[in-house]
Amino acid sequence: MPDPKTAAVAGFQNAEAYERVMGRWSQRLAPLLIRFGGLSDRDRVLDVGCGTGSMAFALPEIANVATVTGIDLTEPFVAFARARNTDPRIGFQSADARILPFEDNSFDRAFSLKLSGSCNPTTPKTMLSNLTSSRFPRPA
Repeated sequence: MPDPKTAAVAGFQNAEAYERVMGRWSQRLAPLLIRFGGLSDRDRVLDVGCGTGSMAFALPEIANVATVTGIDLTEPFVAFARARNTDPRIGFQSADARILPFEDNSFDRAFSLKLSGSCNPTTPKTMLSNLTSSRFPRPA
């Protein structure tokens, strides 16, 4: 059950409005974060808190990634990102970063552009624990 203090429950449901306000900044920040974090050809990437997809869409522009999976709790954001997607390597789904629904060794890297600002204080520790789990064959 999502925490009532998360963005998914706190009224941030309008993906188009969010994209108009935050999307332009996300599109500028995503390439900087990706270059800082590193990315290699054929990486399988998890975009945690993908929102409307800015990070997910930027990843294949930096490297020839194998796959990008964007997850977010806010279903309207996931639907908005899916509707904009034209790259078969990119997929979006509703999921909670505290309880990742993926098998071990599913990803090589994980990125999160703005997620921590919308979490309750205990969530980042749980997420980091999940992102350093065996789902990633090397440190995320």
